[in-house]
Amino acid sequence: MGPDDAIKACEGVLLEAIQWNDYLKRLPSECTIARRLLDNRDRLADSYAELYLKLGNGPALNSFLGLVLSAAAVWGDDLEPEDLALKAELIQLNRRIARSAAELSGFLDRREDLRHSSGLKDQTFYNVADLIDAAGDNDLYRYKLTASIDELRQRFDWKHWPSLAGVAEALGRDADEARVPEDSSATLEVASQIAPGSPERFLSTVFHMLSNIRMKNKGMFPDPFDVTNESLAALTNTALRLVGDDRLRAATVDDYYGDWAEARLGFRHSRIPYADSMPDFGDTDAPPRP
Repeated sequence: MGPDDAIKACEGVLLEAIQWNDYLKRLPSECTIARRLLDNRDRLADSYAELYLKLGNGPALNSFLGLVLSAAAVWGDDLEPEDLALKAELIQLNRRIARSAAELSGFLDRREDLRHSSGLKDQTFYNVADLIDAAGDNDLYRYKLTASIDELRQRFDWKHWPSLAGVAEALGRDADEARVPEDSSATLEVASQIAPGSPERFLSTVFHMLSNIRMKNKGMFPDPFDVTNESLAALTNTALRLVGDDRLRAATVDDYYGDWAEARLGFRHSRIPYADSMPDFGDTDAPPRP
């Protein structure tokens, strides 16, 4: 494993996010942030190396970089960090649903083509009414709606019903067009100890999103998940395009979140990169590539 592998893996996640967002014509702000990260490969090389070393090239890496994009996209909203994290997670989930539904719709269309061209039968759902009936496993459906669905299914053959691919496409379109209002959180407060638009607020949102993911997807991230302050600062400064005195320093990350994150969120930061396991990939303060 070398620096090129880490860069390729991390930038692959960012490029894929851009491609899907462009394809779905959504989340242009996340695309802007992803391109910003891509334009600063040299500055982020050490951060990529650390993430690749600790998360590998799989769901954990995809999830972490995805939440960085989502948190940066809602950065500056006048919400509490907990609410920002939930909002960013909802945006990320809708993005994944839209993407997955688009893939599923294509698979279902292809299956229909194969059925018609080959005459093969695979004993899978053909009519959306059959799918509804199979999913209706609650008492209210069985006692109130089953008879009506059966009657409709007998009166109208499959040509009258939406295709399974169309249903999947509609699910994706619904998720793609989702909009989260600014005041949707029930726990929204007027005052905040962390100013909107501050790098500290961005990091707090990232930490809360990590906490939510860890609770719902146990085993995805290492326990504990050690992220160096240097890597967090580099990702924050690049994603938010902070320069000069506005740049976040590694010491500031530790001052704000060293003990709090370990106690509250179940992961900790490393003040100093692991000298025994982290290869030397160059100067993190090197200027970004043109």
